[in-house]
Amino acid sequence: MATKETEVKSVHMNDGRTQDFSGKRQVTSEGFVLDDGKIKLVTDFSNGQTLTTILPLELKDKAAAHGLKQKIHDSFAGEKNVGDMYEAANAIKQQIETGEWNAKREAGGFSGASLVLQALVEYTGKTMEQVRVFLQNKLEAGKNSEPPLTRQALYASFRKNQKIREIITKLETARDEKEGTADADAALAELASA
Repeated sequence: MATKETEVKSVHMNDGRTQDFSGKRQVTSEGFVLDDGKIKLVTDFSNGQTLTTILPLELKDKAAAHGLKQKIHDSFAGEKNVGDMYEAANAIKQQIETGEWNAKREAGGFSGASLVLQALVEYTGKTMEQVRVFLQNKLEAGKNSEPPLTRQALYASFRKNQKIREIITKLETARDEKEGTADADAALAELASA
């Protein structure tokens, strides 16, 4: 089955350059560090307009803090469980602290992660940090395998293990009781008798 190629539209910009816009993209931005240490951001719009912003040095720290906040928050976009949000943010924190800014984010890669981690802690008696390091090492080692090992695949493998699955089920039940979810048996009995 042939895949549809993404349409690329070349636009002549008002500053004389030509900029390509892929698919539905309407805006592109590229940042530069100038010789004087200031940051220059060039934002191109698909209508041919260009906006160049020079960040004053006195705002550099605020901009960096905002960018770091956005990077952390982007890491858990789409996650529903607060524990999974934490795990996604922690993974980005670790990545950034090792000097790596750009890394491919695995969509949904942290969904259910917190329960798997809790189950592994309970099963092994290891600390949460020891389990995280172990799992990260497994992911690093599996990067070059074919197919590459993903976080989802690694966590799914633990969920398939009967002992870990039983612990996860126990943790889910405790979480659901704590969150006050409805009693399905009582609701079904009530529905049947109505």
